[in-house]
This record gives sequence, C-alpha cells and structure tokens, in this order.
Amino acid sequence: MKPAETDTLDWEVELVVAIGRGVHRAFLDEAVDAIAGFTVTNDVSVRDWQFRTIEWAYANSGPVLASATVATLV
Repeated sequence: MKPAETDTLDWEVELVVAIGRGVHRAFLDEAVDAIAGFTVTNDVSVRDWQFRTIEWAYANSGPVLASATVATLV
C-alpha cells in the first residue's frame, strides 16, 4: 500500500545471495564455496524518505533460503 505522503514509491524484485562465511580477495572457487544460499526479496523504497535515517540500507527477506547445493541442481 502506497503511503499518501509520497509520490516516489519504487519497487523491484531482487535475487539475494546469502554469504555463509567471510572471504577477502577470493578466487572464484573459494567465493562460490562461501555462498550459503539464495532467496528473493521485494525491495520497496520511498525515495523521498530514503535518506532520512541510516536504516534505508537494510531490508527483511525470506522466509525461504535455497541452499547453494540445491540451487546448482536446477
């Protein structure tokens, strides 16, 4: 539902890659091994409110996480 106080509501569906462990300057194989899984999220932003607080950089997602092993099978 669009808040009445804005005309700058944007939405986009995003693929989320969940990283399961820290890596730094990794080669491709090591980076792929660090992937815990994948999920999708619906990113909804009210652009004129976005930068009022630092919290604009965070979003909820889930509740399903497909493991990287399962994702490679499809």
